[in-house]
Amino acid sequence: MIKQPLRALFAALIYPLAIVATPNALGAEVNMQRIITLTVKKGEEIKLDLSGDAPGTKVVVENGTAKETLEVDKNWVHRKTYTAAETTITIYGNVGRFYCGYNYGNLTALDVSRNTELKELYCFDNQISTLDLSKNTALTGLYCYGNRLTELDVSKNINLIELYCYNNRIKVLDVSKNRLLELFDCSFNQLTALDVSQNGELEEVYCYNNPLTTVAWDLFFCSLPDHTAVSWKSKVYPIEDVASPNKALALAANGSTATSKSWKILYRNSGSPVEGFTGQRKCPPPFLTLTYHAGPNGSLEGETTQRVKPGTSSSQVKAIPMPGHEFTRWSDGKTDNPRIDNEVMSDIDVTAEFQSLASVMEKELAPLPVHPNPTQHGIHMVAEGTVTVCSLGGDTLLTIAAKGEFYLDLGDLPAGVYIVRTGNRIARVVKR
Repeated sequence: MIKQPLRALFAALIYPLAIVATPNALGAEVNMQRIITLTVKKGEEIKLDLSGDAPGTKVVVENGTAKETLEVDKNWVHRKTYTAAETTITIYGNVGRFYCGYNYGNLTALDVSRNTELKELYCFDNQISTLDLSKNTALTGLYCYGNRLTELDVSKNINLIELYCYNNRIKVLDVSKNRLLELFDCSFNQLTALDVSQNGELEEVYCYNNPLTTVAWDLFFCSLPDHTAVSWKSKVYPIEDVASPNKALALAANGSTATSKSWKILYRNSGSPVEGFTGQRKCPPPFLTLTYHAGPNGSLEGETTQRVKPGTSSSQVKAIPMPGHEFTRWSDGKTDNPRIDNEVMSDIDVTAEFQSLASVMEKELAPLPVHPNPTQHGIHMVAEGTVTVCSLGGDTLLTIAAKGEFYLDLGDLPAGVYIVRTGNRIARVVKR
């Protein structure tokens, strides 16, 4: 059963008042070991609401030197407003659900780590930059949207059913431990990847306005759980409206991957179906193998066999030529060196190719007439300036100054093939 999102619920909060306030009375029944601490702006109004674990739960609100004992039940009470006497407000007691939304810049930090039985937390539309939920394993609902969070760790919140963290600055979000998650809104963040493959109970996902590439959208659609056997039609909202700037990237993905698993792909604002997907990419296996080889006359620096997740990048591999040679390209046509493969979606098996510098020079320079060629002793040629004789590996063996026609003695060199160069002219000479 899909629950009504609390963003709408609080707008029409009409629970009956169930609160008894006793100023400056701590009360023997208050559980002083369960604590919630707010960091606030002194002198500003702070709005709070809460409910207890059971009827008749006593709670203490400490605001400066004032301590107020409240008796609450399991229903929400009408919001209470406090003028912050200091920079912290502390709540003691068995609070099962806690609300501190719409305080905007007046609430800058929240510590719920000492209320480990907290089940629902509504801290939206404030200026909270960090949120430690590692101790709140009983949490079923988290509504922290509209803050300044750059990261959010929900790995310990294994009972989480609803997660609304939109309109923050979150770059990475791992929900693989939240197997019970049904409603998930991570829109308006900085996510570059999203994996919901472990969230089989998901019914609605809002993920629009994140900087996902087309490959990342494909991987997200691949991660959606298969709901063809369930009675409801699950919904995913990857695009806010028809004018959204990220629309083209999403439409270039393979939307049929999601619809084939009984997911409706909808625009957030209108609720109408998203149509016009053009991608054909199939879902890759869980891991990909990347293999890099070195061809003749070279070697590789880096990890030559790698195992990566689809959509991620390889580590760097560099082609190292032997002396007298240079790297030319990889066997798949790429010329990057060092090489890093980004957003990998299939296995890679490539070889680095090398060629001798002599071959390069012969392609770039004009031919140098020499005779005889082949020769047993030397060659005749016409040259002005310096003449060099090199091995095919690029090592310089002879350097001679020449002017006009002259004879180049190669008698001291062993049989082989040599490169003779002067100026911008070159010849390959065979010595027998």
